[in-house]
Amino acid sequence: MVTEIKTNIFVTSFGPVSDTEMEYTIDVFFRQSWKDERLRFKGPMDTLPLNNLLASNIWTPDTFFLNGKKSVAHNMTTPNKLLRLKEDGTLLYTMRLTISAECPMQLEDFPMDAHACPLKFGSYAYPMSEVVYIWTEGAARSVVVAEDGSRLNQYHLIGQTAGSEEISTSRGREASGEEEKMKEEEERRGEGAKTLIPS
Repeated sequence: MVTEIKTNIFVTSFGPVSDTEMEYTIDVFFRQSWKDERLRFKGPMDTLPLNNLLASNIWTPDTFFLNGKKSVAHNMTTPNKLLRLKEDGTLLYTMRLTISAECPMQLEDFPMDAHACPLKFGSYAYPMSEVVYIWTEGAARSVVVAEDGSRLNQYHLIGQTAGSEEISTSRGREASGEEEKMKEEEERRGEGAKTLIPS
């Protein structure tokens, strides 16, 4: 049986972007939801709030960021994680992450460039026959950027897109993956503003 991992992302901040390192930083609430029939229950509550420490005692997706260079799970003042279990065995697992990821850039028009910075994620060990990632509310509505989320100095965030793809891993297997792209353009000096958008 294939386990569907429904995902959505709320971007609290995007940036800075480094032209020299070809990377960017993004701060997100990363939400994953899946059903585990073994955890069904009957009780006086429809949804059971669980201590996030229980996440280490149940199966959770082995999600990794394919183009991630570094990620930090926030722990101030306690781990910024939320775990909820519904009566039918559906789990919601949310965590706050700061991710530094690769952003391939074509700098032919520097400093007037526009870039699309992807955030690609999927299962580290499970093939598509076992785990599949899908957007919770479809690709168009599952990635939301906070209105004040841009932390860009020389760029402007002009939008984002989301999609799905099959990814090949070092294990030589195909895995299900999701991709969010932030789009940006470099600011024009003295000519008005350009927009930088991660995509």
